[in-house]
Amino acid sequence: MPVLPSIPYASLVADVLAENQALIPFLGAGASIAGSPPSATPSATYPPDAEVEELAVRWGLSGAALEHLKQGIREAFDLQNYENHEPDWMDIAGHKPYPPSARELANALAANVSYRGSWPYSLLPVSSYHEFVRGRDPHRKDLESLFAGKTQPLPTQDLIARAARHHLRNTRRDYLVITTNYDQLIELAFDAAKVPYLVLTVGRKQHHVAVRTSTSLQSWLELSASDFADFEDGLKGKQPALFTLPSVATRKPVAVLYKMHGCLFPPPGTTDDSIILSDEDYIAFLKRQGESGDGVIPAAVTRLMQNDGQQNTGFLFLGYSFSDWNVRAMYRTIIDQRALTKDVRDYAVVSWVNDFESQYLSQPTINVCVADLVKFAGEIKRRAAPAAWADTPSLW
Repeated sequence: MPVLPSIPYASLVADVLAENQALIPFLGAGASIAGSPPSATPSATYPPDAEVEELAVRWGLSGAALEHLKQGIREAFDLQNYENHEPDWMDIAGHKPYPPSARELANALAANVSYRGSWPYSLLPVSSYHEFVRGRDPHRKDLESLFAGKTQPLPTQDLIARAARHHLRNTRRDYLVITTNYDQLIELAFDAAKVPYLVLTVGRKQHHVAVRTSTSLQSWLELSASDFADFEDGLKGKQPALFTLPSVATRKPVAVLYKMHGCLFPPPGTTDDSIILSDEDYIAFLKRQGESGDGVIPAAVTRLMQNDGQQNTGFLFLGYSFSDWNVRAMYRTIIDQRALTKDVRDYAVVSWVNDFESQYLSQPTINVCVADLVKFAGEIKRRAAPAAWADTPSLW
C-alpha cells in the first residue's frame, strides 16, 4: 500500500512554512468539518454476528456470500433506524455552527423535496433532483441557508491562515490556496489572522472570473479609494485564460484563494453564480476545462502553481476522498497545468485508505499520510517555530 509508514512532520513543517511556498493547500469538504461535533442522531444497533452466522448456516451461505449478508443486514438496520428517527435535516444543517457534511447536506436536500431514491443518499443525484424540482435560484438559496452563519474556522483553516501570514511576512510572492468548498471558513481564518486576500471564482454561464477582496486589502496595498477601485475594475470581466494579477514587483504580495467549485457568497452585484454541485454542473465543468484546464483555472493561479515558470509547487490535499471521480478529474487537470518535472511530490492527508484509493494513490506523485486532520494540524503547530504560530504579530 502506497502509504508513508510514518508522517515526515519535520519536512512538512518546513514545507508548510517555507518562505517561497513549497506546498499549495488544497482544501476539500473534510477540512470544513474536521473537529466539528457530529450531529446528535441515534446510531443503529446491529444483531450479533452469531445470529447472522446462524442464518447463513441455515441458508447455506459462506465466504463472500456471508460477508455480503452481513453488510446487507447492517444497511437494512441503518435504514430502519433512519426511518424511525428521521430528524429535520434542513433544521439541523441550517442551525449547526459548522458546515454540513456531504451526508447531512444530501439528507437535508432530499428531505426538502421528498426525494425517494436509494438510501443512504448520494449528494450529486440528490442535488440534481433538488435543482430540477426547485429551480436553479431556489436551489442556490436553499444552499445559502444551509451554509449561512457558519463563522467558526476549524484547526485546518487556522493552520493555513497562519502559514499564509508567515509566508507574506517573509517573501515577495503571492500565497495560493485552492478549495472546492462553498463556505467561508478559510476567509474567516484569514480575517482572524489579518491576512489580506483575493477570492477567485468562475461563473457558470459567462465564464468570467469574479473577484472578492478582503476588507483589509486596500489598506495593505496602501492605495487610495479611487486607486483601489481602479485596481478592482482592472480584474473584472476576464476569461480564466486571460486573468492575471499585477506583478508583485509593483505591489505587496497577497493570499489568493481560488474556489474551484464556486462560492455561495459572491461579490456584491455578481449575477452569474459559480456553484458546481449537480450532475449537470460537473458535466459542464469538465467540458469547459478541456485538456489544459484553461477554461476553468485562472491564468494567475496557473502561474502560482508553476512559481512563475521557475519550478513547480507541490500540493497538500486536506479533506479529500480520492474515491470520488470528480476529485480525480480535478487532480488530473491540476497536475496537467504544472510544467513537466520529476521532482515534485504532493501530499494527501486522509483518515483512512480503502482498496480503490490504495491503487489510485500508488502513482508516484502522491505521498499518502494517514492521520486525523485535527491531530495533523496540531502536530504541525507543535513543531513550528513559536514566531510562526504566535497570535499577536500581524502583517502590519
